[in-house]
Amino acid sequence: MPPYHQAPQRKSRTGLWIGLAVVVVLAIVAVTVTTVFLLTRKQDITELTASMLLPESDFPALEAGEFVDEPIAEDDEYDFDRAAVDPAECARTVRAVDHPELPDWAVAVAMDTDEDQFVYVSGYYRGVQVDAEYFGRQHTKSDLDELVRMFNAQVDRPSEH
Repeated sequence: MPPYHQAPQRKSRTGLWIGLAVVVVLAIVAVTVTTVFLLTRKQDITELTASMLLPESDFPALEAGEFVDEPIAEDDEYDFDRAAVDPAECARTVRAVDHPELPDWAVAVAMDTDEDQFVYVSGYYRGVQVDAEYFGRQHTKSDLDELVRMFNAQVDRPSEH
């Protein structure tokens, strides 16, 4: 007589349903977070106008300086002849400059020459390159504070228009 075979017991599918529920919940959370990010993110600026730039009256009065209003230009308008660069001019000390009010996405550097210091703050905000520069014999902390303040003011200005 052949041995008696019992029908296999059915395994519980509770673990399968819990795993499936976790996957569905994670998918819903991912879609929600992505949607919220895309809806709350400020769009890139595709057309920059003169009214979006800080006027000269917003800049501090400079003792021996001048306000330079450069025209709005596309990136490709800044091409230059690299053969015209003097390698001796490139022999400068360059160092990073840290400032607590500088946004994470911006960078500040100082370059020293024999006679002058050049401090440069730059970053891309909403698809637009924003720069602030300082040239002088030497910069002080208040000069740097003012430079970063102006940089941040320029970043905030397009949001107002």
